[in-house]
Amino acid sequence: MNKCVRCNKGFVINHTGGVKVFCSILCRQKAYIEKNRLQIKEQRRKHYQKNRDKERQMCAKWYQKNKKSEIEKNKEYRAMNREMFNWYHNKDRFGGIKDLILKRDNFHCQVCGGEKKICVHHIDGTNYIKKNANNGLENLITLCKSCHSKLHWWQRKNYELKSSEDIVRTMAKVIEADSKSLR
Repeated sequence: MNKCVRCNKGFVINHTGGVKVFCSILCRQKAYIEKNRLQIKEQRRKHYQKNRDKERQMCAKWYQKNKKSEIEKNKEYRAMNREMFNWYHNKDRFGGIKDLILKRDNFHCQVCGGEKKICVHHIDGTNYIKKNANNGLENLITLCKSCHSKLHWWQRKNYELKSSEDIVRTMAKVIEADSKSLR
């Protein structure tokens, strides 16, 4: 039995001839990317630097050509979504304590510690749709947009989480699993 040079899993060679050092095509691809990651990154950087000015000029020309129609589209979008915009920025949405929750959590995501694109999440799942939303301090938690999306994905696939400790613990496992799968 051979061992994969990337993941150390045992595997049996199913063919004759050649030397097989990876257990699967996926392991081989991941090993190639790991080995050549810096080289690939450098190639992308050089390509971007080489074509940056050209790209900016093309974008500027396109914008000047389409400026009026883009402004009109933006106005239409804002008009169509005015109700949603007003709802999202409504100070009474979380019983008027959204700012209090953000201050309590120091404007940081309670899972990853991020400061950008933070939002408030109802732990028990009650929200603006339900008339009797639970807006208690112990039922609200600050999350970044990324962790919030992952949390809802996790809850759809698995189960509801009933406390902030459950959320932080589960999301830490989800994020760790995501980072391992990218390796």
